[in-house]
Amino acid sequence: MKNINSWLLGVFIIVAIFVIVEGYIQYNNTTQNAKTQTQNLSLMLEKKIQSDFDQIDSVLSFAESIYLKLPKEHRDFKNADKKQQQHIVSKRVKALVDSFEIIERINFIDKDGQLVFSSDSIFEDISVADRPHFQKLKNDKKFRDEFILELNTKKREGIINKNFNNLFSENVI
Repeated sequence: MKNINSWLLGVFIIVAIFVIVEGYIQYNNTTQNAKTQTQNLSLMLEKKIQSDFDQIDSVLSFAESIYLKLPKEHRDFKNADKKQQQHIVSKRVKALVDSFEIIERINFIDKDGQLVFSSDSIFEDISVADRPHFQKLKNDKKFRDEFILELNTKKREGIINKNFNNLFSENVI
């Protein structure tokens, strides 16, 4: 009887050790898989975010290009009054905005916070000078005397700004 009990106890200990070792191996495999999947997801999200920022940067650069080329491409732009210029810019930039699903509007804001042009048909005087995002930019030395393109997205709160040195200098308008 003692031999059977000893034998059963030995088998039980061996099975218990096997179960514990197998559980430990499974735990390590599961944690390693979770770690790998998390790293892959993080890398994919990083690439997606970088792609979104690259696309937005391209859109803002293209908006700048549209405006810079307007005096040369649109024969009536230089001689047009402010409202007509606003309409011309609005029409061109609106077509750009409509081609990107996440973008709601692009605004051209001067260094004093005044809305100069917008992809929306906004032809009234609007100032963003008192808004926190503009104040933050205005207080930043590298943005102080520059023109700002403001891009508002549909899906996210917040504004992405890009500055362009002397975009509205005398030789452009």
